[in-house]
Amino acid sequence: MPRSQAVARRNRSAREQLAWLLRFAGEDLDEWRPGDWLNAREELKERDLLRGVTGEPSEAALREMQASLCDFLDRIEKRRADDGGSGKGLDYRLPLSGTAIVAADPQDRLLRIAYVPAAKDLAPAILFRLADLLTRIELSRLRRCRECKRFFLATKRQLFDTPQCAARYHTRLFRKKNRRSQIAGSRRVRRTTS
Repeated sequence: MPRSQAVARRNRSAREQLAWLLRFAGEDLDEWRPGDWLNAREELKERDLLRGVTGEPSEAALREMQASLCDFLDRIEKRRADDGGSGKGLDYRLPLSGTAIVAADPQDRLLRIAYVPAAKDLAPAILFRLADLLTRIELSRLRRCRECKRFFLATKRQLFDTPQCAARYHTRLFRKKNRRSQIAGSRRVRRTTS
């Protein structure tokens, strides 16, 4: 396979991993059925997100992983808002214990980094992977949907994570605007008839 195709496939894989992690962070795990938990475990394996983790992740481990992801994403969002465009830069400290492995890929002339947690826990490994993936994108693309409040990777001026969220938001605005005009219209009618 030519090197450019290999790089494109790896970049696509990284984008897919990041999109999956952001989607997982926004899921309501209390609504999940047993099949959803199995699918999540399989998707973690398929996307090679379980590197350095031993065993099958339990439901409790997946819940802990989601809590860690949400906390980390919330901290990033809060720090970006606190920065207020001052340009002084932000630092994010991850409380991790383990080994970071940096390897050079001779074909692509790129460095890859992997984290092997000391306790083989899922949450720290996934948190490190998310941080690694976020270093590959422009941070302004990481946004929170105005409607459902889930994180997503925006393209251009995108404000909502799905078309359904955009439709729900605009429908609410339309109804609110029409409700005001109907109330104002009914007041005018009452005044003229009195």
